[in-house]
Amino acid sequence: MDGLYEVVSVDEAVVYRDGSITKRILFKEPQATAFVLNFQPGQALPPHAHAGSLLILQPLRGSGVLTVGDKAETIGPGQIARVDGDAVMSLACRGDEPLSVLVILAPTPADPRYTQPV
Repeated sequence: MDGLYEVVSVDEAVVYRDGSITKRILFKEPQATAFVLNFQPGQALPPHAHAGSLLILQPLRGSGVLTVGDKAETIGPGQIARVDGDAVMSLACRGDEPLSVLVILAPTPADPRYTQPV
């Protein structure tokens, strides 16, 4: 980061791959990490938690099924979801169109698996 702010392109982080979900890091600071998750139809994140962090999800394109505990809800553009980091959650692209989601974790988890690009 140069100075007090930084501007990045979210559109450039929308990258799909047939074999797996992609994750493109936008910002990574101790206070928060922002990235874009990209799913092809049928791709899903397995159930997991982000203990000690708040998770914010904002779909940019497409729709997906967000499951938290035993509750599932379809989310899409124009919506934003907040998930307590201690909750077990998963996200799946169940439609015919790809799904891209802006994700913010605050604070950045200590476990580097959650903040590495894929």
